[in-house]
Amino acid sequence: ILETGLAAALFLLLPIQWLNVRHRDSLNLSMDAEGGEGGIYNQQRLYGLGEAFIEIQGLLEKKEEEREAPPEGDALIEEVCNKVCYGCAKWQHCWWDNKQTTGSIILNCGRKYHYEKYLGERDIDPELLVHCPRSRELAATISGQVERFMLLEQYERQLSGSRVMAAQQLAGLGELLQEMAKEEGEYSRFCQDQRQQLLRFLKEEGLPVRQVAVDMDQDQAREIRVVQSPCKDRRRCREMLAPLAGECLGLPQEVRETSCPVLGGNTCVCTLVPKAELEISVGAASCPMVGQRISGDVSAALHLPGRKLALVISDGMGHGDEAYQQSHLALELLERFLKTGLSPKMAVKTVNTAMVLNSDKESFATLDLVLIDEVSGRSEFIKAGSAPSLIWTKGRFQTITAGMPPAGILDQMEPKSFVKALLPEDVIVTMSDGVWEALEALDSSGNWLELLMPQLAQEKPEHIADYLLYMAKGGKEIGGKDDMCIQVARIEKRRIA
Repeated sequence: ILETGLAAALFLLLPIQWLNVRHRDSLNLSMDAEGGEGGIYNQQRLYGLGEAFIEIQGLLEKKEEEREAPPEGDALIEEVCNKVCYGCAKWQHCWWDNKQTTGSIILNCGRKYHYEKYLGERDIDPELLVHCPRSRELAATISGQVERFMLLEQYERQLSGSRVMAAQQLAGLGELLQEMAKEEGEYSRFCQDQRQQLLRFLKEEGLPVRQVAVDMDQDQAREIRVVQSPCKDRRRCREMLAPLAGECLGLPQEVRETSCPVLGGNTCVCTLVPKAELEISVGAASCPMVGQRISGDVSAALHLPGRKLALVISDGMGHGDEAYQQSHLALELLERFLKTGLSPKMAVKTVNTAMVLNSDKESFATLDLVLIDEVSGRSEFIKAGSAPSLIWTKGRFQTITAGMPPAGILDQMEPKSFVKALLPEDVIVTMSDGVWEALEALDSSGNWLELLMPQLAQEKPEHIADYLLYMAKGGKEIGGKDDMCIQVARIEKRRIA
């Protein structure tokens, strides 16, 4: 009790104006950096870093082009001469009088071992064999040296391949950073324009606004922070600020949180977000391939800032635990990038690059992303080597497809983007390639799914997902021919209490 009382007394003795100034200064600093010189500086740093990576890639490729093949023939002759012939009584005859002939015989013996993987004493040319007192040692040394050269050649090929891979990875990373720099510049400009427009409008309407910070997403504000003088009844934010901000931006806003002053403070901070018009219910179902314990196809529904919902399916290459780990890593990275405000296409491309850099063999995870705006119904389908998606709208299916992934991991997949406007009662079906191939085979004999969907669309999304997965498995409870994952979302009008 004594410690609590002492702490309260110290708090009350602190000058409240000093606390408010410190708080206000920190807010001003963060808002001034947004869209100002700080944004330009970050943009230049990202672009310069990307340019440096691309230059390193050029140096690696140039080094690979200039690399000369080692003189293996001369090296073989020299090694055999030093290890076998040096100090031999026939040295002058073999290496002084008949150097060219002896060297040619050694090279022929080396070629024989290279192709046949065997070289005996009797395989040496009779012209040399009749004079050589160390013929058995000669055959063994040639065999050993050729074997060593073969191992060195294999190592050089692997090193060369690693150098090419590193060059391509650096080039991809450099291009990615430059694209991020370009996006950062556009983002900063949009934020600054919206901030100035909103600040001017609110002041003209008579609100005591001091600072405005706008966090943009595409071409709309996903979060607005307003610093103003406090009101007496704590009603201004909801009754005046939110409606006026919505009128200025052309998008209804609602108050997410307020930080009203206490103990005589003079600063109020209000956070506005777009008002959601839609509700989205999601269901998913998955199963591993027959004989596997866990599926490498994974789905997730991510709630993002700015009233956005992301539906993601990650299809790990292969099966089992390794594919599952790949998929979860891709999902975790994608969620982080999306929550930082990175555009969907750039986020998917960044994850692809990160997965390639992390991989030491042909392993990958394809991504299927649907980003839905709960305010406007605008949706963006981002596909990077994933299976097609279906939209059930107005009594028919729309198919969203972007082709299958490339054969090699070094081929950089360029994500493709498709924008659709969603309406209440629309149903979105996303799936991994295992489900798509199975349903496509079933539907080849008729449009049974399109005939069934009017009744099926009224069910809960999880029931739709369960039924479609059951059909993809051929009406069996066991796993399918491949890992399978399906995700279903229904768009509904938001109910206002």
